[in-house]
Amino acid sequence: MYDGSTATAEAAIMAVASGKKANKVLVSETVDDKILAVIRTYTHFQGVQNRVVPAEDGVTSRTAHARKICNKGGVAGMIVQQPTSTASLKTTTAFCRRLPPTKRHFS
Repeated sequence: MYDGSTATAEAAIMAVASGKKANKVLVSETVDDKILAVIRTYTHFQGVQNRVVPAEDGVTSRTAHARKICNKGGVAGMIVQQPTSTASLKTTTAFCRRLPPTKRHFS
């Protein structure tokens, strides 16, 4: 059995493993620091590049997200936390619409 942090790290590894020529995982800055630390630890030797997407006013920045998605591609997935580390509930629909339908997976 996995705890939440370990399951999140495993999801990042699986996203990269299933993606062709995609080795980057975007992680929202609103994800709890402890979860991000576990993701970095588990993915360190797995060929996964973690890229943090900055937040604006406690919400993942849509412009930063768009830049990271469009910047040379290679993005296997994105990790967001609901509620955020600041206990905010925000929709992730806008982020998902930027991805091709075959890349939209939720857990």
